Amino acid sequence: MPFVIGFLIFQAYPFIFSLYLTFTKWDMFNAPQWVGLQNWKSIFHEKQMYYSFRNIFFFAVIFVPLKTGIAFVAAYVLNQSIRFKGFFRVIFFLPVITPWIAAGMVWSWILNSNFGVVNLLLGYVNLGPYKYLDNPNWWVVIGSVAIANVWKGMGSSMILLLAGMQNISKDLYEAADLDGASKWQVFRSIIVPLVSPMAYMVLILSTISAFHAFDSFLTLVGAPGGVRDQLLTVNIMIYRDAFILFKMGPASAMAWLLFIVILIITIFQRKMEKRWVHYD
Repeated sequence: MPFVIGFLIFQAYPFIFSLYLTFTKWDMFNAPQWVGLQNWKSIFHEKQMYYSFRNIFFFAVIFVPLKTGIAFVAAYVLNQSIRFKGFFRVIFFLPVITPWIAAGMVWSWILNSNFGVVNLLLGYVNLGPYKYLDNPNWWVVIGSVAIANVWKGMGSSMILLLAGMQNISKDLYEAADLDGASKWQVFRSIIVPLVSPMAYMVLILSTISAFHAFDSFLTLVGAPGGVRDQLLTVNIMIYRDAFILFKMGPASAMAWLLFIVILIITIFQRKMEKRWVHYD
């Protein structure tokens, strides 16, 4: 009963109430006023909505495969018999528990166009300087934020993939060694298929995380009220409409639209599971 009460109050009720708010005009101070489909029509007529979904899709295209791929390679390397293996696992995981406020300040310094470390290193090979977070091209800024997010979240994916690799029976490695299989053949024919269920879960979690990106954009791009339209993301728009402009109706409609998009992508990934994942 305590669980049921907690679920109804803190999950079920806000879920249903947010859906109701998509059909109302509410500033959080006065009673909600029913406006029907007006909020839905208004968000589809805003260029900012299309900018935000364009940016978050581009962000996901960079973030998800790069994070999953690097995490897979790191997990594979740290699953070998190397020295200081535990130390490197901790180092790779530390960014996960680092607050985004601190991480954002560090990455703002690293990617600074005037005195950042990246441009300093590129200067040694006569390249740059380049603009990253202050670039006039939206795709450069979004890509830079995606790289920072890969650094921040790769450790959690690495831990999951490492757990999957450690669950592989040693008998399979011994049989492959007796058959004269190379390391590449072991990796391709044993490790990749048997870790694919965990990699699939990492892929789904990374996709959801990409579409929920908020704090990284808040710290690296700027406050919701000061972000130019070309750099807006869905969650920044939701935050701005809800807590700066006090337009809970459009904010709830945007949140539900984001939910529908994530649901469609997840269903597609689920349909493709049979092609990607090996459970035998």
